[in-house]
Amino acid sequence: MSKVRVGFIGAGRIADLHARGYSDNPTGTLFAVADTSSGRADARADEWGADRSYEDYREMLADPDVDAVEILLPHFLHKEVAIAALEAGKHVSLQKPMGVNLEEADAIAEAAAKADVLFRVFDNFLSYEPYRFAKRLIDEGEIGDPLTFRVNVVNGNRAGGWDVPDESWEWRFDPSQSGGPPAILDHGAHLAASIYYFMGPVERVHTFNDFHDGTTRPYGGAPAMISFKFCSRARRDSGRGR
Repeated sequence: MSKVRVGFIGAGRIADLHARGYSDNPTGTLFAVADTSSGRADARADEWGADRSYEDYREMLADPDVDAVEILLPHFLHKEVAIAALEAGKHVSLQKPMGVNLEEADAIAEAAAKADVLFRVFDNFLSYEPYRFAKRLIDEGEIGDPLTFRVNVVNGNRAGGWDVPDESWEWRFDPSQSGGPPAILDHGAHLAASIYYFMGPVERVHTFNDFHDGTTRPYGGAPAMISFKFCSRARRDSGRGR
């Protein structure tokens, strides 16, 4: 079987991590890169060994040699690009969260339902092997039914770590582009996905949060408290809680 030829739409900082997934990958290859920043797509294609590069993602979508795309863009660009990719007949992997609000997510889901392709919202937390092991224990009845799930995030200034350029932070602190506080709509999307993964459908949510000017990076929207009421097991099993 030939490898799936994948195109990256967006070649910013997070794309570095995604590119690693195609190193010695037996089923897929990083084939093309699209980015609007002048020269970046060419440079990244050279760096990652991709065959083609574009400054306009629409040109990538029109390329019949591209089988699938990874959308690695700021949140406010997800809806337009995801729907365009689905309508172009490309398989789509979309970075979390789907969009800046529920209406955008619904529009993408509707387009995905109409398209004869594979669509996923990518969240790397759910590929974390300790999570998968714990889920298997739950599903196999080894540790009983979980009753609650608690996540505590503490952020502080730290030296070193992964270097993220300013341009990768700026849009996160603009609610019109990020959809809301990064602690909830960016990093928090991982936490919500993890909670749903282990606990199933949620019936009610209560939250309060603050949004600051980004001077205490990386996660605006703190302090925050979010509480969930999960659907009963009977409702989860019947699907009515979804």
